Amino acid sequence: MIVQIFGYKELQPYGSFQRLGYRWEKNGHDDVALVGESATLVGWIPFYQAPDQLPEGFLKGAWGMGVPSIPILLNSGNNAPPEKFDGPGGLKRFMGLHEFRAAVSLDVPTLWLNARGEPTSLEFLAMAQVGTTPFRAEHLISPKMWYTHHSGGDARAAGDISEQAGCITIRLFLRMRLGWLSRQVGKALEGDEPPWANMMIEYTFDFRDGFGRASFWGTAVPSQHHYSNWKKVSTYEIESQMSGAAYHGFVRAGGGMDALPERYSTVLRGLKAVPISSDHSKRNRFRSDEGIRGK
Repeated sequence: MIVQIFGYKELQPYGSFQRLGYRWEKNGHDDVALVGESATLVGWIPFYQAPDQLPEGFLKGAWGMGVPSIPILLNSGNNAPPEKFDGPGGLKRFMGLHEFRAAVSLDVPTLWLNARGEPTSLEFLAMAQVGTTPFRAEHLISPKMWYTHHSGGDARAAGDISEQAGCITIRLFLRMRLGWLSRQVGKALEGDEPPWANMMIEYTFDFRDGFGRASFWGTAVPSQHHYSNWKKVSTYEIESQMSGAAYHGFVRAGGGMDALPERYSTVLRGLKAVPISSDHSKRNRFRSDEGIRGK
């Protein structure tokens, strides 16, 4: 078993990807490439201005009971992400609208095997980006207008690669929290620093059976859309799916601590097998070895 821990960067402009991977030098030359589908996770907060707009659930009841953090949270909401993206470019354009809290994406995950079916190289494109928190202020003029200030968040990105029992697994993490201004508001309301939220994509190559499995993990906040091959396959929405216990557990992880993530969805897909021609070297496939490690 190998565990390769790596860091990857928040990149500008929004939606930029970096290439990462691992090499098993001792296993020799490539014979076939197993290509998986992209996996993307986008987090956001839904935008509501009054409790009667909410569906039945914990948030509606808590707002009606006067919990002060609930209207502030939902008034800082975003428009929901789309049902699909037009590839990486579509995701990048969406992120430029600042209508998200965080995004993690894994594109073109590819595992190369030798003639004996042993892994030789793993390469993929990774993206992690914290979004913004909108602050809205109503101008008392006629007609009424809203002024919105987008406050940037804080984030840490990392991941690892592991091998076990015929499977290679990539995990991409993003830890994010509110920016400084938003944290001061939360501290004033709750008496403590808000927690770190977490989102994670876990992608597994089962190279013996020829399928790829993408699992999506996240904390109780924010809402999350899960995409496979750039199309939404499932969602977790805080206004209808979050329980009171989950919310209070998230808030109690304050003081700058990490809230615990749960797995919300898993997608199973077949892998596309592509034979490697003798003149198709790694040097032809990629411009440099930056980000690729191994032994």
